[in-house]
Amino acid sequence: MSVALRRATGNSLVIVDEFGKGTMTEVGLSLLTASLNYWLRCGKASCPHVVVSSHLHAVIDLLDDDQNIISYHTMEVLRVGSELEFQFRLVEGTVDCSYAAYTAMKAGIPMHVVERGYDVYQALKTGDPIIKRNTTEIEWGQQYQRLKAVVDFFLAWDLEEDDPIELLEHVASFASVDERNATEPIEEEQVNQEEPEDDEHSSPDQVASSL
Repeated sequence: MSVALRRATGNSLVIVDEFGKGTMTEVGLSLLTASLNYWLRCGKASCPHVVVSSHLHAVIDLLDDDQNIISYHTMEVLRVGSELEFQFRLVEGTVDCSYAAYTAMKAGIPMHVVERGYDVYQALKTGDPIIKRNTTEIEWGQQYQRLKAVVDFFLAWDLEEDDPIELLEHVASFASVDERNATEPIEEEQVNQEEPEDDEHSSPDQVASSL
């Protein structure tokens, strides 16, 4: 990538496959966006012919394509009922999600694991906290209040006047409470191997359409 950025010309062909996936998402997305925008600013005459394959869907909204240089393509997928049929054919367009959950389910990963993965994905996507399974609303509220107390104590702490040992002891006291709660035995979750009959569980079609 370094050589391509420094030496590519309008007559060059550059193939970029999943650049930025080997590090934190934010860092990889930033590097990929910056690289592509560097070439876009070269204009149609000087911009190399770049073929990019990426799962970083957000990159589309971050590109400065004022000269309409970019064309987008994706792999065609057909939906048949609750099933997806991958056509392995390149078509024009974009996608804003992957089919990881559906693929995992079809590969034999238990449905309750797929659903938990979807819950975590939704929390990360919306910026909401990731709540442990089997956590009641009351338990989560208590944990939230403990964590909020730590944050409030830290924000009110004076870096120049207050004793740092007091801060560490205060944080440690809350950590010990969470550790005791984590080591308390909990009942194993009953896994229903049958298809869910109510709306409280995500169906394979819902998971497929969401991820």
